[in-house]
Amino acid sequence: MPTRREFVGAFAGTAALAGLRPARVQAQGLQQGTAQTIDSWPSRSVRVISPTGTGGPGQNFRFYADQLKDKFGQSFVLENMPGGSGSVGCMAVARAAPDGHTLLLASNSHIVLAPLVLTNSPVNVKKDFVPIALMFTFPFLLLVNAGLPVRTVKELVAYAKARPGELNYGSPGVGTGGHLVTELLVKRTGIDAVHVPYQATTQQMLAAAAGTRHLAPGEPLL
Repeated sequence: MPTRREFVGAFAGTAALAGLRPARVQAQGLQQGTAQTIDSWPSRSVRVISPTGTGGPGQNFRFYADQLKDKFGQSFVLENMPGGSGSVGCMAVARAAPDGHTLLLASNSHIVLAPLVLTNSPVNVKKDFVPIALMFTFPFLLLVNAGLPVRTVKELVAYAKARPGELNYGSPGVGTGGHLVTELLVKRTGIDAVHVPYQATTQQMLAAAAGTRHLAPGEPLL
């Protein structure tokens, strides 16, 4: 039987802004000497957990699901499991039976950034996971509520500096790429804005659209 370290992996990579380097997980082969153990894999449907809410870039995995089913003869079912800046979904995979039938669809937010930023993070990337494929990359976009009288970054910075502490921005969670890349923008431009974390990309984008948040990092579907 294949082990967790052979199959459980991080599928998604994100292209981050400015000083945050992309976590581009390169496709890796199986560990040397294990090829003969995977002839019968998968023997049933494969559970693919995305540690964030519905509607974000992870939904792009659905584009691959039919192709994977055709190739391996079993269904690959995407399940969203948000919470704890991705740690809830990550730990569900880490604690699953090590039979290769539970995979993690994670970005650099979940397996690189959050464990470095969050105190006592339960995620141990080196111990619990091995990357097996890069599925896709995506950029961060800066979204601003349409009601603000700004149309460029320069105008936004000037508007925010004239109103220190009055603006806020959303993110998909503390320690995620969306949080850190927006905080980097805030620090480098001298803006004084309040961070408000959510559990999913779509939640904070909708909040920005509704006007309850002024800014938000957008992560588009491909």
